[in-house]
Amino acid sequence: GPPPFLAPFSRAFLAACVEDGLEGVPRLRGDRAGTCGPFWQFHRRGRRVGAARDVLATSGCRDRLRLATRKTVRRIAIAGGRATGVELADGTTISVRGEVVIAAGTYRSPLLLQRSGIGPRDLLASAGIAPLVDRPAVGEHLQDHPRVPVVFAAGQRAPGHPARWPHAAIRYLLRRDGVMVSNCCEVGAMLATTPGRATPDVEIIGHFQTSWARDAVDLECVLLETTSRGTVRIDPAEPWGDPLIDPRYLSPAREVETLAAAVARARSIASRPTLAFSLSASPRVPGSVVSAWLPCTPTRHPGPSTSQRGICPTRVCVRSRMRRWSSCARPVACHDSGHVVIGLASRCARFLGGCHPRRSLRDFSWRH
Repeated sequence: GPPPFLAPFSRAFLAACVEDGLEGVPRLRGDRAGTCGPFWQFHRRGRRVGAARDVLATSGCRDRLRLATRKTVRRIAIAGGRATGVELADGTTISVRGEVVIAAGTYRSPLLLQRSGIGPRDLLASAGIAPLVDRPAVGEHLQDHPRVPVVFAAGQRAPGHPARWPHAAIRYLLRRDGVMVSNCCEVGAMLATTPGRATPDVEIIGHFQTSWARDAVDLECVLLETTSRGTVRIDPAEPWGDPLIDPRYLSPAREVETLAAAVARARSIASRPTLAFSLSASPRVPGSVVSAWLPCTPTRHPGPSTSQRGICPTRVCVRSRMRRWSSCARPVACHDSGHVVIGLASRCARFLGGCHPRRSLRDFSWRH
């Protein structure tokens, strides 16, 4: 539902967006350009809803689930063309009667496949891995949504400053309200940098505090649509170490121009009277020429462009009993997808042995 708390900066940001020509909406879905508003969240009585405590621990599959903590999977055990289990870093092998489901994330899933002999043949050979299945697409088509922070001095202590903790804690205990129920990025704006475009290609997220600077706020410019494609590959020099990740951010020049336009709009919003009074005269992050200073970092869960062509194809070997589940296989970011992720997770649980969460999606939707 709507965030149970909006910081003064968040309210001022939305007012400044309206002053800058955007339309204020009660719920920012992310499907229409030229809008601003709060991000709806999953809350219950002042506490963020999480999968582990609010879904997994109360689901019908709790008794059928065993978690092995502090264990690192080294590779998938394959015999006779079938996945028979997983090999751990300590040398232990866990065998399965059914199937192996790879859910190690965007970076580790293709790494596990490559370590197991599934991937580009030449790459595997260079790492000393015997190729079992030649799949050039494994580790390709990495897609992410880069961001550029535009940071302003706030002229006052951040809500998360230790000096504010006692008051915030008392307010939370008494009312389940205040900054302690916030995620720091409560509001945003959806923009189109191309004239006449109806859907947004960039987003500005208002953070009322930031790790970039002390007592500062961050208008974070995010590229929603990207054609850049990166790679995740096993390191031939250290195949059992971390993967080599090349995101290839902003490969097309058009993406740099789009983010530059977003930064310019963020500065325009910050200059509006409603917001400017609480900010310094100029941003702490330079960028009059954005392409010359672009501190790009990932902002979303990166994922493949499609399940079949993506970084970790759904079907990698006809005979092997392996599946890969991902909630990050959406190429375009939006802010109305939390219920989609929970729905996917619930559906996956049903596939994995008939586990049926006792709480439905409706229990978590739009309540606080």
